[in-house]
Parts: sequence; structure tokens; C-alpha cells
Amino acid sequence: MTKPGASAQDFDVALERCKAEAYLQMPAQRETYISRQAYYSDGPETCISNASNSAKFCHREKVWNPPVTSTRDVNADARETLTRSCLYSDGWRPEQ
Repeated sequence: MTKPGASAQDFDVALERCKAEAYLQMPAQRETYISRQAYYSDGPETCISNASNSAKFCHREKVWNPPVTSTRDVNADARETLTRSCLYSDGWRPEQ
């Protein structure tokens, strides 16, 4: 972002101040969600041979893979919007 007469250091100071204000308005709110559903996959194959007629019986077991959970901050997007709004109100604009 840019502002007439402002330096990169001025932007860094403004950005950190705006981020702090946004955190006060929208603190982190963690939410746990399932990022990968549970599923079965093919496991090892076990074969048994019948010596009398050379027949072979093979069986593949299924392996249970439990769900994977992750966390996210549900307020992150709103905080980003608040930060951008704060910068705009201070006269900062996107670089053209």
C-alpha cells in the first residue's frame, strides 16, 4: 500500500497499529473441523495355498483410517477486512 509522503517504515507502524485494533474487535476464535473424512483403504493381502489342488485363496483386509481434524481461526477474514479498512481510513491506498 502507499500513501503520499509516507515511508515503508510508516506503513509498517500503521499496519501493526491497525492489526492490533482489529484483534481487539475480532479476537482469535479457534474452531475444530474435519479436514479429511474417515475412510477404509486396502490393507495387506494374505494368500493361502491348498497343497492338494494348487488352488490359492487370497484375501485383502480393509484398514480403518480415522478422520483428521484441524483448527482454523473463524475471525481471520473479518480481522483482515478491519485491518484494511483501518489503513484506508488513515489514507493508505493499494499500489496502482
